[in-house]
Amino acid sequence: MQCRNAKKREKAYKLSDERGLYLYVTATGFRSWRMKYRVTVGDARVEKRLVLGPYPEVSLESARQQRDEARRMLREGLDPPVEREHIGRAAGWERGGDPVVARA
Repeated sequence: MQCRNAKKREKAYKLSDERGLYLYVTATGFRSWRMKYRVTVGDARVEKRLVLGPYPEVSLESARQQRDEARRMLREGLDPPVEREHIGRAAGWERGGDPVVARA
């Protein structure tokens, strides 16, 4: 219910759910599901954020499922955004389309 009633404020803010999932509300009123997590890079632990999609297009239930899948990837030592990119590229090849090319 808080998601539906989240209104814009002078500054962006977060509405926490659980296990790193939160709804991010911008100063313009745009709302998106995000997940905060940490990965080990070299000897350091680095904090990262994963955008799961805009609310209400992505429901709370769907955001939680995506978060659980991302947490599964993290347990397996994979970085979720990197894996999404690999999956997207593989899907492009399977459809016979051009692969996704990173641009500078």
